Amino acid sequence: MKLILITLTLLLTASICFAETLSDEKIILTTQDWAPYQTYESHIVDGFAVATVSCIMEMMDKSYEMRVLPWKEAQEQVKEQKAHGFFSASQNDKRDAYATLSQPIADQQWNWYLLKSNPLNPNDPSFKEKAKVTGIAGSNMVTWLKDNQYHLTEDNIIDMHTLVEVLRAGKVDAIYANNLAMRTAVQLMKLSMDDFTLITTKDKPVGVYWSKDFLANHPDFLEKFNSLISMCR
Repeated sequence: MKLILITLTLLLTASICFAETLSDEKIILTTQDWAPYQTYESHIVDGFAVATVSCIMEMMDKSYEMRVLPWKEAQEQVKEQKAHGFFSASQNDKRDAYATLSQPIADQQWNWYLLKSNPLNPNDPSFKEKAKVTGIAGSNMVTWLKDNQYHLTEDNIIDMHTLVEVLRAGKVDAIYANNLAMRTAVQLMKLSMDDFTLITTKDKPVGVYWSKDFLANHPDFLEKFNSLISMCR
């Protein structure tokens, strides 16, 4: 897979506000470090979602920049019109208020993960009341947990490694996470998926959310972007 050098906003400086005015000459995309969709190491961003988006931008002959941020901040940049789009993201109503989701660029499953030793069952009606749960801050999964009144705790987690460690330490009963991201994190941590109980809840494919203001000024952009996804996935 082609490695793509980008201008990177480091996590430590992610809260800095970008003062420059957005220009049509360069498309600004925000994302997060979320393997295997997006990975960041030694100032290099990689991952199959990055490769897909980059392929499309190049086929459209668009100049672009990717900024790696905490996921909440990545979305706020688009909401505040400091970036044109963010990825990889699944649909929710709050995002729909200020951005429009592309066709899927990658698949995703939402799964519950518990330690094998934990007897709780997410399919049991009492689970919502008894279980302490969490996910990645700013994620659609955490939004869903809040909207459905789960007992959400440890709600400031921004990376998969910490999410898995919180579960292993017994600080929560279950985590709600993406299937590929969980599997990748477990492999990198040299753990085994056999240590966890997995319960799949739903398929939630991911795409690129594009600013509605940007699309209003570029009415043909999204149709062209979507038409190229199948060639670049």
